[in-house]
Amino acid sequence: MGVPTAGASVPSSSGEASGGNIGLGFAVPVAVARTIPNEIIATGRSTHAYFDLRQGDVTTKVNGQAATSNIQLQELTLAKKAADKVQIGYTGDGKESTATVTLGTQP
Repeated sequence: MGVPTAGASVPSSSGEASGGNIGLGFAVPVAVARTIPNEIIATGRSTHAYFDLRQGDVTTKVNGQAATSNIQLQELTLAKKAADKVQIGYTGDGKESTATVTLGTQP
């Protein structure tokens, strides 16, 4: 379940938005949506966790699970908060390594 954030519509022949849609919509998960208003009230802005590795490093595991797509990292930044710790497996400089990464605040 989520909060709708955007939808796609088919433009009219003149290029303007039409009244119909193509049934494609996007939503923010409700667990994320619940935290945002309280954070804005308390601090005046909403922050998101930020994950960064050295250029050239390849993420191979996220919290013990094989990393199969960049979607996992996107979900990680939505589900976690800045200062949360995450176990990451990665290949860098030609060797496999693991690290406990502390998530930052998105710039």
